[in-house]
Amino acid sequence: MILLAEGNSYHEAHTRDDPFSAHQIKKWIADRSLVFEDELAWERSRGEAARQAVGEGLEARIPFLQDEGDGLREAVAAALGNYAEKASELPPYK
Repeated sequence: MILLAEGNSYHEAHTRDDPFSAHQIKKWIADRSLVFEDELAWERSRGEAARQAVGEGLEARIPFLQDEGDGLREAVAAALGNYAEKASELPPYK
């Protein structure tokens, strides 16, 4: 959910900090007669669509901030943090 909320693409996430993975992914794309930049643009558009979809149901995620397990609570908080522009639309957290 966090990666979707951030609008990350698979290729972007896996080529950013890992030169070996970047080389492998770019080779895989080239072997299929595709252009990396075109694939990245397509993924970014899909990432933005996913980000918007996650953003449409933010209020449904508020109760999970009270979850007793750290993992879910932190994941929801991190995801919500990617939507500062929607903060005024959300109910107050108690």
